[in-house]
Amino acid sequence: MMPGTLARGRLALAGLAVTLVAVTASLVLIVGGVCVGAGSEYFLQPLTSLTLGVTFAVVGWVVASRESHNPLGWIFVVIGVSQSVQAFSALASVYGLVLVPGSVPLAALFSWVAVWSWAPGFGLLVTFSLLLFPDGRLPSRKWRVIAWLSVAMILLVVAAIAIQAWPRRGIALTIPSDSGNDQNLVLFTGVLLVPIVALASVASIVLRFRRSTGQARQQLKWFTYAAVPEVAFLVVVLLLSSPPLVVSVATIFILPLMPIAVGIAILRYRLYDIDRIISRTIAYAVVTGLLAATFGAIVLVLQAALTQYTQGETIAVAGSTLAVFALFQPLLQRVRRAVDRRFDRARYDAERTAAAFSERLRDEVDMASTQRELLATVIVAVQPRTADVWIRGSGGAR
Repeated sequence: MMPGTLARGRLALAGLAVTLVAVTASLVLIVGGVCVGAGSEYFLQPLTSLTLGVTFAVVGWVVASRESHNPLGWIFVVIGVSQSVQAFSALASVYGLVLVPGSVPLAALFSWVAVWSWAPGFGLLVTFSLLLFPDGRLPSRKWRVIAWLSVAMILLVVAAIAIQAWPRRGIALTIPSDSGNDQNLVLFTGVLLVPIVALASVASIVLRFRRSTGQARQQLKWFTYAAVPEVAFLVVVLLLSSPPLVVSVATIFILPLMPIAVGIAILRYRLYDIDRIISRTIAYAVVTGLLAATFGAIVLVLQAALTQYTQGETIAVAGSTLAVFALFQPLLQRVRRAVDRRFDRARYDAERTAAAFSERLRDEVDMASTQRELLATVIVAVQPRTADVWIRGSGGAR
């Protein structure tokens, strides 16, 4: 290993260590908060940030250690540190200023750090993690303008929020409203750049996907598979003024999907399994929706038909359950075949080719014909560069 690579690996490991220390300290504060009777509103958002921090830091460290030339590993480590430090600072300030006043040294300083420490990670997440995926390079030299605008956006937002929050003592979880006009102008400029650079970064992913083939396309499929449902979930959460507890808990498990998928894509681990994963996800989603609609319709019909003879509710639910159970496997098989023909065509064609060969093999007795059929099937189904048939006989192998 080259000395520069070793140093970069140690730097990534140091970032992971900072994240793990912040997470451990945060969990101690959460346990202490539960012991003093604090409500869940103090802990759900920090738990989400801690989960993101650990996931990004671990994935970033693995990528930086194995592909040190790819800056996405370092970006993920910084995102992890940003999220974990923000969560710890928020918990420390709440615990030391609200729950048990005076129990945490420098609690007021932590309240200041909690206000702005999320911004570097957020800025990198919506810009450079998209601009540089998957090979760590911009799509072309023309995208340097967006890259520099992204740097400016991150610096302006972080600097403006940190400067505005600094004079405040107490729990600084919001930005003071009595800031100077110059500071407000800097913050306004940075916030104005956020949607511009974020949409441009998304456009770079779309452009890469349209131009990609082979391995790069599979990498982008992994990213899309995790990003689309995650973004949809976040939009729903943001639209809810007060999300239920189950939604807040689900956020902890859904948000780490994207960094994990990106790590798989960059490291190219089981890259081509994404087609089958996508097809199976769509198939089960469609089947679940159809069965839920069927269950509701049968319940309504049976209740209406049996109300004049009995209460009907128990019989309707039992009948609906049996009907859904009987429909599950046949419906799943049909939907799978339909989805595979559309989203996993290569595997679907390969399976059909292999099944057709097995049917022909039953009636084939000539060895030369069988060999030709076998080679043709392998070439069509697997599409290898070369293919040979090895036959073991009594006179030796040929």
